[in-house]
Amino acid sequence: MSSIKVRRFTLSADDKDGSNKLYITLDASNLGFNPSQEYSRAQIACNAYDAAGTFTVSFRPAGADDNFYLPFISQEGEAATAGEDTVIIGRNVDPLFDALKLEFSGVAATDVELYVGFIKP
Repeated sequence: MSSIKVRRFTLSADDKDGSNKLYITLDASNLGFNPSQEYSRAQIACNAYDAAGTFTVSFRPAGADDNFYLPFISQEGEAATAGEDTVIIGRNVDPLFDALKLEFSGVAATDVELYVGFIKP
């Protein structure tokens, strides 16, 4: 039977950089577990934080160097639309990643509510 761990994070719009972007890296330090040891997929979604809000996901392959991330490319090859799209990364056969890095663009005044479900098939 599948098991799921869900994590929720709030990123304050006040913390955005000069380009109206927010960033978060999800790994064992803030998840409370290492995704590559138990979970092989993640579903990522967020609120519709501002009119032009989009987000992108990069992943660190299991066992890679701490600073090595690969971009996750959606079917359309574009950023996901906040409040509309859910990004699903991973596969059922074996662990693919041990950290995720997310970038949120178009942040104005609304906080970003991030929801991530980690799935163990």
